[in-house]
Amino acid sequence: MWAWPLIFIAALVGLSVLSLFILLAKTIVKIHREHTAAIKPTYVETRSEDLSEEMREIIGQWVQQFSAEGFEVLANLRNADGVTGAEGIQLFFVQHSTKDNAQALMVRAGFKRVFTVVISSDFEDGHRITTTSRRTVSHMPRNPNVDGIAFPWVKDAATLCEAHRRRVASHGRTAFARRYPTANTLSSWLVERWDKDLRRSVSLGYRFADPTAGVYRFTWKGAFLSTLKLLPPVRRIRMRRLEIESRKVWNSLKMNDFVAVPTSPLSSSEPAQVVSRDGTQNSGLRYASDLSPGEVRTEVSESSVTIRIGRDSTNRAAIRAWINIALSAFIVSGLGIDFWISMKLSSISPAFASRHEKKMLTLLFTCVISVSTLLFGVVSSFRKKRGEIVLFASREGLRVSNVSGVSDALIPRGDIEGMMVVAFKKGFGPKRGRLLLYMFDAKRRYCLVQEANLAALIAARKEILEAMGMNVPLVPPPLPVNQG
Repeated sequence: MWAWPLIFIAALVGLSVLSLFILLAKTIVKIHREHTAAIKPTYVETRSEDLSEEMREIIGQWVQQFSAEGFEVLANLRNADGVTGAEGIQLFFVQHSTKDNAQALMVRAGFKRVFTVVISSDFEDGHRITTTSRRTVSHMPRNPNVDGIAFPWVKDAATLCEAHRRRVASHGRTAFARRYPTANTLSSWLVERWDKDLRRSVSLGYRFADPTAGVYRFTWKGAFLSTLKLLPPVRRIRMRRLEIESRKVWNSLKMNDFVAVPTSPLSSSEPAQVVSRDGTQNSGLRYASDLSPGEVRTEVSESSVTIRIGRDSTNRAAIRAWINIALSAFIVSGLGIDFWISMKLSSISPAFASRHEKKMLTLLFTCVISVSTLLFGVVSSFRKKRGEIVLFASREGLRVSNVSGVSDALIPRGDIEGMMVVAFKKGFGPKRGRLLLYMFDAKRRYCLVQEANLAALIAARKEILEAMGMNVPLVPPPLPVNQG
């Protein structure tokens, strides 16, 4: 009796598993073919033109804070060809008294960017102790010669340096001899460390060298294990384990008793009056305008930008809801008529009832699923916020209004990992766009705009990044420094 419903459910589950398998297979093939690391990376001097305004502000903070801890700036280098699709900027510090070194890293990969600080003690016996400000998971097995820990809640260099000093002392290595680079040996030092890490990945079977292309490529084993380890559910479990481990180490070092001298925050100017593209004045989030669904309007000032995106009104949502309700009523009425006719025929002919009982149950099950889906769409459409979406960006961060699942409070710029516009197409209509927001340590991405004009949304994203000082202008690459 329940054979057909069970077959239907099994088919849905099978299609879902097959889709997941195809997605994993495509990811593994892409990593194997396209993800490479240079055998000998090229380091160039970082210019001011290579940095966004946000990066220049953060570098200024790092230099000030590490100088207060006795560190000196050794170099500011950029690695543009190390890893496929990523560019790294490294501000390198050394402390001559302890022979510790620190790196302030800024990595740009596609539409995302990552900031982190790593303090390292490299000992003569090959052991290394590192303390970093960003928690991340690696696709590689842990290196037994590197004792690393992350304290992502630390936001200043003084606290991170103190935690590192206590970690070195807890390992009984305060008096151990250490090695660190000088200005003349820094490039070779970085290349040597790079080469050592990649040769280890080759020895573990994750990569192989391609001397013709001058790169290391992923093996099939490495591509499979890397994809498996970085799957969202697996990654969240690993991140949670690392957080528990970090908290245990933090408490064992008694770092809760340490109070760092506060640093002065970056000064931010008040947003000026907003002027739209047509020259009319507007005041940020205060007023609403009459925009058609998907229309994007940009209003800029010297220090901020306001983006307005039209959405379906309550009346349009009600019209769509009535369509779903009408379809549900049509299905239910058709099922009722069919059921009534079947009952009449069954009372006349018992043989008819025995032959069509299973078919009626299957039809009833299918109709219940269809009606439930339509009614769920009705409820979901009315739960979503209506009216126009407003995005207000400035040097302080991003403020959103009327976006489902996102608070209207200010999102600090430092919490934003990146923004991305995704193109899609419905039927034979033109391409549309979605605006996605990625935040550090967030469990999911946030969809700020579900559907809008693609070209206008791409331009709006650029305006938002420029208003927050996160956009980097395109400039010709400089010549590499001497690798001597």
